[in-house]
Amino acid sequence: TDAVPHYPKGMTELALPAGSLQAALVAFSEGADAVYLGMKSFSARKMAVNFTLEDLAKLRQVSLSQDKKIYVTVNTLVDDSQLGELLSTLKQIAFIGCDGIIVQDLGLVHIIRQQFPSLSLHGSTQLAVHTVQGVRELVRLGFERVVLARELTFEEIKHIREACPDVELK
Repeated sequence: TDAVPHYPKGMTELALPAGSLQAALVAFSEGADAVYLGMKSFSARKMAVNFTLEDLAKLRQVSLSQDKKIYVTVNTLVDDSQLGELLSTLKQIAFIGCDGIIVQDLGLVHIIRQQFPSLSLHGSTQLAVHTVQGVRELVRLGFERVVLARELTFEEIKHIREACPDVELK
């Protein structure tokens, strides 16, 4: 398996959006610890160039050689007609490797956990998790990182961190 860098507890990770392979490479060269990116399908960032599987494979090699991380977004709602395409995409992403799949659609959780256990689940900000109970439920479902709702205040985030010390929060 790929060696994944782990940050000491309390350490901040600088993760930047990468709308293209070139943007990701620049982010890495300028000091980002990680990038998050969307594939051509299943990405909420419609205005971005987004990544092909070939781009992802190239970036994965760079990330491993530079001890950087890649998070792939699957942060759209997926309907039944798209499930075959999504499964094919996830299979290829799992083969290439990444450090986390950022998901919005809770219907995908069971599929990812059962069919692609190597993919670390990260909860998208689109899930609007804003309570301790919400974070705990995502942890129960198998999420390793939760991207909290953007609307939270510093005090609310602090409260969630204190109540949920063992999950990665963003």
